[in-house]
Amino acid sequence: MTNCYINGSRVPDIINASYYEEDGLILSFCNNLNESIALKLGKKCCVKISNLRKLRKIIDKQVGVKGIMGECKYTEDHNRSHFLKSNEDSWQHEYRMFWRHTENQVVTIPKGFGKLVTSY
Repeated sequence: MTNCYINGSRVPDIINASYYEEDGLILSFCNNLNESIALKLGKKCCVKISNLRKLRKIIDKQVGVKGIMGECKYTEDHNRSHFLKSNEDSWQHEYRMFWRHTENQVVTIPKGFGKLVTSY
C-alpha cells in the first residue's frame, strides 16, 4: 500500500508488512496541549484528564477486562502494534489505552473527571 491519503493527510507506505491482528478497544490521547495537533486531528476542543490510571480503572470495571496503557513509540520499519506506529505519525505524540475486548462498548465517565482546557 503506497501513496495513500486520508482526509488530505498522507498515510505511511506499507511494504512487505506482516499481518498483525489483535482486536480490541483503543482510547487515544495526545501528550501535548498543542492547537496545531488538535486542528490537524479535526478536534474542536481539548479536555484535560488529570488521572489516566483512575480513568483506566473506571473503564476496566465497565468493560470487564483490565486495559493496558502507555505512550506510543514510532518506527521507520514495518513493525506495528497498538503502541508502535510509523514515524510519519510521530507528530501525534500519542498516548493510548487498549483493552482486549472484541465487542463495541459504551462506558460512562463520571461527571467532573475531565476539565475543558480550551476550544478552537
